[in-house]
Amino acid sequence: MEAVEGENYREKVNRQRMEALAKGNSVRFRRADLKRGIASGEIDIIDLLEGHLPEWDAALKSTPIHHLLTSIRRVGPGTAHDVEADLGVSGTLRVGDLSTKQRRELGRTVRMLLGRDDLA
Repeated sequence: MEAVEGENYREKVNRQRMEALAKGNSVRFRRADLKRGIASGEIDIIDLLEGHLPEWDAALKSTPIHHLLTSIRRVGPGTAHDVEADLGVSGTLRVGDLSTKQRRELGRTVRMLLGRDDLA
């Protein structure tokens, strides 16, 4: 964020604030698109969790586990909470903060929720 010619301190701070807000909004919109794609079936959550959809990786890593789970059709807050308890994690934990073992277990659990546990 370089200073623009003739820009005073207040203008610089306001410009930086607006850039940060724009970046934050972009990330939130991307996560919303991800959740809509999962809900509609356009994005395969199993492929997503296994890393086969790298274009969604940044959005996935910043998504809270509870939001990811509840974006799956027929998975409500109660089921999501049960899955989180089984994994031993808080629903506010972001997918990117899961250990490899926890992420693999999340994938297995999602497969079972979707009735695709034969693929594990």
